[in-house]
Amino acid sequence: MSSASEVLVACPRCANPIAPDAVVCEKCRTLIHAGELNSISFRAKELEKNEQFSEAREEWIHALRLLPEDSKQAVWIRGHIAELEQSASSLKELGRDEEVRQRVYRKSVAAFVISFALFIAFESAYAGIAFGFGFSVLILVHEFGHFVDVKRRGLKADLPVFLPGIGAFVRLKTTAITKEVRAGVSLAGPFAGFLSAVACAAIWYATGNKYWAALAQSAAWLNVVNMTPVWVLDGGQAASALGRVHRFAILVLAVAAWRFTGESVFFVVAAGALYRAFSKDVPEEPSQSAAAYFIALMALLAAVMYYVPGTGFGT
Repeated sequence: MSSASEVLVACPRCANPIAPDAVVCEKCRTLIHAGELNSISFRAKELEKNEQFSEAREEWIHALRLLPEDSKQAVWIRGHIAELEQSASSLKELGRDEEVRQRVYRKSVAAFVISFALFIAFESAYAGIAFGFGFSVLILVHEFGHFVDVKRRGLKADLPVFLPGIGAFVRLKTTAITKEVRAGVSLAGPFAGFLSAVACAAIWYATGNKYWAALAQSAAWLNVVNMTPVWVLDGGQAASALGRVHRFAILVLAVAAWRFTGESVFFVVAAGALYRAFSKDVPEEPSQSAAAYFIALMALLAAVMYYVPGTGFGT
């Protein structure tokens, strides 16, 4: 049987006899495992830098066993362990959130690809492969006008979804935006449509191929329809930011464009503008920039329909 003196060890600093499981010298208050504690601290901090919070937590728990329970170091470590537990939990939650976001994104891509393929098939069956495909691309450009503008503003939206025989839409993932911002997002689609109409008109002008003239006319017609200031159409959303005077201005411009181009689609826009001119949803502070955007865009689309041969949709 061993004597008590045989199981005692000496303090590394003052040589005072201490028990083998002691963590501090009762005489000089030296930490017996100071060297090991420094190593543990270094490893734990490196793990934290790499966001390995669970592993760092285990290192600090080991350090606690080498310190007096009432020491300042032990108190700090216990608080830090709680912080690491929260960080580890947050990281796991972020991982789950990212997994959910990736799953939602994949579904959005699948819905976009499948619905666009079905849309092309429907339009091709109705108007022939060449025009059906071209018209579908025009719709795609229009919808991506909305999508790109949403992203440019730092907002979130799903990829476009196409509804064969009806149209397409981009779902904005927030409603907390001003009427002016909503007007800008809404008019971005017709603006992209105007650019596609100009591109088709330029190819027609360079080649003389009537196919491109038909696409230019169709693109312009489609986007003028969308600018009718009613319901959930782009023009209807944009008109919410316009004053009564602006709505009357659109009415006058639509009538003039109808007379100027002979296109009855402008009569539809005029009828919608007349209705909105007398509606009660006029904002207290109308957006001058949205009004200028709306009027300029409709005038440019009218110019395309005037200068490019053909009338209406698909001609």
